[in-house]
Amino acid sequence: MATVTAYTAARSLQIENSSVTSGTVDANGNLILTTRGGTPINAGYVVGPAGTPVGSIEQTVKNSSGVAIAKGNVVYISGALDGTALIAKAQANSDATSSKVLGLASEAINNGATGKVMTEGILTGLDTSAATDGDTVWLSATVPGGFVYGNANRPLAPNHSVYVGKVLEAHATLGSIYIRIDNGDQINELHDVTVSSPAATHVLARNSENTLWQNRALAAADIPSLDAAKITSGTLAAARIPNLDASKITSGIISEARLPVATESNKGIVEQATQAQVNLGVDEALYITPAELRDSINLPWSTAAGTGTSSGSGLVTVTFPSGRFSVAPRVTCQQQQQTGGVVGVSYVQAVTSTNFQFGLFTLAGGYINAGTINWVAVQMSSSNASG
Repeated sequence: MATVTAYTAARSLQIENSSVTSGTVDANGNLILTTRGGTPINAGYVVGPAGTPVGSIEQTVKNSSGVAIAKGNVVYISGALDGTALIAKAQANSDATSSKVLGLASEAINNGATGKVMTEGILTGLDTSAATDGDTVWLSATVPGGFVYGNANRPLAPNHSVYVGKVLEAHATLGSIYIRIDNGDQINELHDVTVSSPAATHVLARNSENTLWQNRALAAADIPSLDAAKITSGTLAAARIPNLDASKITSGIISEARLPVATESNKGIVEQATQAQVNLGVDEALYITPAELRDSINLPWSTAAGTGTSSGSGLVTVTFPSGRFSVAPRVTCQQQQQTGGVVGVSYVQAVTSTNFQFGLFTLAGGYINAGTINWVAVQMSSSNASG
């Protein structure tokens, strides 16, 4: 005959009501389970040291930095000893102190002591009063172990941008940060980039196999055709002008404001002087053309000079250099030396734009044979001999 064991209705109800249906963590870090019957059960402390919620990841480390590390300081791995990571305060001003950021100290760790560092999760009990809920958190470039809030304060190159996490609560004593470290990458750490002996002015370009980005010097062939009108700000340095391939400028005009001004020591642009400015002869920052120089009132438009030998039988014709004068110039003559002790008087006539005639006479009125004279011809402007 079989034996049947059964619960009474009251016992069955008791068992059903004692089953756990939900649970929460109270303000003291205890896990409070709630039964179907509504009875709370304290399952004990489930929050880690220094207020570490369940699900956060911590590592045991040793402080070998030589200084105390406060709770909430950002730390990096500076070495290892006997299976334990050695830490020091991180700072975003160098690769050595920022590229190996581990997390935030979950508690104060004296120099030479071991302690906990949270590498991911929610760290509470911090002073985040300078932040706003939801602010991004970045490793500080100026304060060892410190951090800054908001993208506007993110350290920029040459400092390193190390993402620490997000502010969950802004508060002077009860602040919390969700930690998720991202050390970022430098260009030469990317998978499709290779950098060898980088130098100033190097560029990144695809290699001939189109498989990698590589650094190299910029070549003339890299510069596309340039519309000069696109140069809308700044001034071209004088040192760059000799290296500019003008054939690359295929359209537009470079505005005057974009070009350097020429001086005695610098290449650049210079303004053409007007004829009035040339005549005034004061401005030192203008250039003059050959035509303006020739038309200047400060200089003869054209000159010529030479010698002539007189004849004992009449006048002698002297021809000017071809094309030298446009009108008959002013001509003066002077006896070069006495001839046989005879003093001569020069005489000029029939002056044209191409030649003149002269004679050399004695005081008595006769021609002097083989006497030598010096002559000078001057035309002061393009249309006038005088001026």
